[in-house]
Amino acid sequence: MWKSPLTSPCSNYNEQKSNSIHAPSYPPPHHLHPLPAHLHDHSAVGIGCGGGTAVRAGQPLLRLQSDILDTKLCLLALQQGEKQDYIHDQAKLTNLFQEHLITTPDAAMALELRPPLYRQQYEQLRFLNRESQQTEAKRQRELETSQKLLNDKVIARNEHEDKEFAWQSAVAQHQTQVERQRAE
Repeated sequence: MWKSPLTSPCSNYNEQKSNSIHAPSYPPPHHLHPLPAHLHDHSAVGIGCGGGTAVRAGQPLLRLQSDILDTKLCLLALQQGEKQDYIHDQAKLTNLFQEHLITTPDAAMALELRPPLYRQQYEQLRFLNRESQQTEAKRQRELETSQKLLNDKVIARNEHEDKEFAWQSAVAQHQTQVERQRAE
């Protein structure tokens, strides 16, 4: 059985019937239409005759199903829908960073993301961002405590400088994470 290269997942008809050459003694099925004249030379992919079959001059050797255009339209509509979902989700993820909604526990926003993969990525990103902010806040508190202890001359200056360096590193790490996500 020869199958057309133009089959589509939108219809099961192509698996049930084949695009074969009809012998002159068999009437063509009612759902097949003659090939348009401008396609006679260009659209035949595989042509052959069975043993003992005669072909008369002017008789079409290949007929295409009329629902191929419908299956292509169905496939294009499906692809267009997937593309719109992708664009919608990318816009949502971009807005989350621009409005800084990622720092608030906003589970409703995550539910608006259509594919589950985006929801999962969003939740992972929220977790990493929250963890980074907590680390930054902890280093800030340690720096403030260190400053008070330095003013009271309880700790040495190099210990305070270590705390200040740890806080600056946490701030830079958080900023790098935010910028990397915005760039992606």
